[in-house]
Amino acid sequence: MKSLFTIFYAALIWLPLQQMAQPSASPPQPAPKESSPAAKPPMKHVHVPMEGFELDKKADSQPGNAPTGSAARGAGPTVFLRSPHRAKLYTLTPTFSWRSAVHTKAFVFRLYDPDGDVGYEARTPEFSLQYPASAAALEPGQTYVWNVLAGLGLLGGGSLTAEFTVLSPGERAALEKKLAGADAMKRAAIFTDNRLWYDAIQAYTELIAQHPDMADLYEKRGNIYDQIPATQDLAQADFEKAEELRAKK
Repeated sequence: MKSLFTIFYAALIWLPLQQMAQPSASPPQPAPKESSPAAKPPMKHVHVPMEGFELDKKADSQPGNAPTGSAARGAGPTVFLRSPHRAKLYTLTPTFSWRSAVHTKAFVFRLYDPDGDVGYEARTPEFSLQYPASAAALEPGQTYVWNVLAGLGLLGGGSLTAEFTVLSPGERAALEKKLAGADAMKRAAIFTDNRLWYDAIQAYTELIAQHPDMADLYEKRGNIYDQIPATQDLAQADFEKAEELRAKK
């Protein structure tokens, strides 16, 4: 009896001690939230090589392609032309565009004739300018140079120069046969196939203005912009717009 009493007494002491030693139950944890689907990374566009838009990729080191304004005094260009260094041209009223690293209320656009004289000059607050039909006509077969100054070019600086050569009379006649009867879409494709930078960009820009919801137009213009470093940002913007339009369908 004494042994049973001893065992019973020990159990009364041991059980409470064991309960005290057990760790307290952790509070219930909330159920894990379902993870939201990961955002799709932007589609990487495959570069489509189109050799021939830029006739000379080393033109920035060629004679006559000197910077203007403060850039000529060693400060470097502050205006950057959105065009090949040298290109071919069909239209006699091309559109020129640029971007600026400095703030200015206006730019001075200059076109130099084949003799190196300023054949046309205009002041504009915009980042583009279409050569007017009222200005001295561009002559087939001739090479012209253009640049842009920020403000008056004294403090704002300016750009390097770019060149373009108007198609010769024979080249223009051959191209006009291809263009005869072609609609706007076909004309843009012909300009692209013939590697006419200004003409192709202008044609697709006009088509986009008429059909702003057509993804293929942005894609085609983006492929042209993608050919030179000066318009890589414009190419990316066009590719993103094309992807956005396709995602809505």
